[in-house]
Amino acid sequence: MNYYTSICAIAKDEDHALKEWVIYHLMIGFEAVFIYDNNSKNPVRTLLADLVEEQLVHVIDWPVHEAPQLSAYAHYINNFKAVSRWTAFIDIDEFIVPKLASDMRDILAAYEDHAGLAVSWMLFGSNGHVSRPSGLCINAYANRLETSQHVKTIAQCRYLAKPLSPHHFEYLKDHYCVNTERIPVFGAFSYYTDDVCQINHYYYKSQQDFCAKIERGFATKLKSRDGYDLAEFLRQAHRAGDPDFSISRYAVPLDRLMRRPAKFLKSLVQNHAGKSVDHFFQEILRQVNTGKGDKAEALVQSMLRYHPDHSGVQILASTFYRKKGDLVKARSCAINAIRIESKADSYYELLQAEQAMGNLEQCKQIAAFIRSSLGRLGQLTEAWDAKLRAAVAPAKAGE
Repeated sequence: MNYYTSICAIAKDEDHALKEWVIYHLMIGFEAVFIYDNNSKNPVRTLLADLVEEQLVHVIDWPVHEAPQLSAYAHYINNFKAVSRWTAFIDIDEFIVPKLASDMRDILAAYEDHAGLAVSWMLFGSNGHVSRPSGLCINAYANRLETSQHVKTIAQCRYLAKPLSPHHFEYLKDHYCVNTERIPVFGAFSYYTDDVCQINHYYYKSQQDFCAKIERGFATKLKSRDGYDLAEFLRQAHRAGDPDFSISRYAVPLDRLMRRPAKFLKSLVQNHAGKSVDHFFQEILRQVNTGKGDKAEALVQSMLRYHPDHSGVQILASTFYRKKGDLVKARSCAINAIRIESKADSYYELLQAEQAMGNLEQCKQIAAFIRSSLGRLGQLTEAWDAKLRAAVAPAKAGE
């Protein structure tokens, strides 16, 4: 797994908005963007050449005319689902706004026990713009017309079967998507929630932008309509909305990042993406030995993101949290290690976590299980025997 977070999107002639949209999402914690270029007049790989060169953006040429969006999503699932743990399936006019934390990786880490996160839409109007305004899109449009029961999906692709619409997916058996309140979502709609994160849907933008949207047409075939209509834009121009500045705090850092070279962005975004388990082990040990506990813990969290299915990673994390005194996390990581690989080392780490929590009777049961398991395999060495005896020995007075 190269990335913890990524985005999959389809683009056609999105020249004016594309770079801001990409850099914004890199800034909030998405580590790579996969863009399916649907016959853009100015090729995406040319527009974003510096980001492509640094492998922050991956471009797939997609000259499909009939329902290109769903076929692009299906291609991504079939070919790239092992590349990233989480993938957001969104459009170029949609900006994910993290609210509970500033980094979407921190938010998504809390939903790892679910196959997908359904994020609510907010529809934004044109703010009276006829011509395309200069500056950032996220500064130009702050008039929220309405909240929506529509959702967009950020999914763990290993649990996806196929796309059913631009909004929702079919999951493998016994897996499903939830909203931010952990309520199951089985379609393209859910009741509105915005406490954790939201999606700002800049559907209209300026009249100039909307006319360009009409010319591009739909990326997904809809039964209900044939295309966009200028009358739709004119109707919203007279609607009163509410100001929504949730995204505004990201404007200044985004403006700065837009001026920085792609190499800087790569170092900022993909600092640990794709790094090996050995890399993390060595870096964590170095930070611990130099007394930098906070940096060591951040590395432990990153290691768990990129290598969640490695039993040694879970054991090391359990050991770290146990010595830090966070025994609930230590026990949880030890149990994860057993789930991944039911071996003596995993059970021994659980034994140590239970011992630290004062669960001495549980320690004896685990030690007896390890002893009998190793005995059946002919692997009960003197070293293991001594470790198990020491683990359940009564503490001496004064210790």
